[in-house]
Amino acid sequence: MPIAEDDSIIVGLPALREFKYIVFDGVKKEVEFSNEQAFKPGNPEQWGRYPLSIEEDFHGNTFLLVEIPIGGEKSATQMANKIELQLDTGSGRGLAISEELWEEIREKIAAVKLTKGKELYPYIGRLSCKQGVIGELKIGNRTVRNAQISVFPNDSPLVSDYQGLLGMQYF
Repeated sequence: MPIAEDDSIIVGLPALREFKYIVFDGVKKEVEFSNEQAFKPGNPEQWGRYPLSIEEDFHGNTFLLVEIPIGGEKSATQMANKIELQLDTGSGRGLAISEELWEEIREKIAAVKLTKGKELYPYIGRLSCKQGVIGELKIGNRTVRNAQISVFPNDSPLVSDYQGLLGMQYF
């Protein structure tokens, strides 16, 4: 299917879970849906694989979660406690994580200065956090340049259910 000229595509998670795979091809400006076969890449060694899962809360809201290493290879701690982030495809922001996760990964990241700030999240409100930009941050097998990061207190409602959110800036 051709994609319209608009640079945004909105497909709800309940619709996405009905297909075996969905490919968004920005170069060809096409989207491909398949409910018959699973996706098989032409060169598997050129692809990163990260487990995805879908969870539903008691209100019936669905969330897409991804297990992915941050800052390079997983440490022994992260191997035992996998980094599970909510993949927020509706967010143009970068990475929003808990202070606890920040303490685990910051030694693997180039020095970054965090400053106090607030971020607005729909249905939650303005939340206090520390914000910064990391020149180069390794996420999975990619390096993201000028990666935006926000660190929230451990008791923040944004990081109460998951270790954080991963926005589309990282893709």
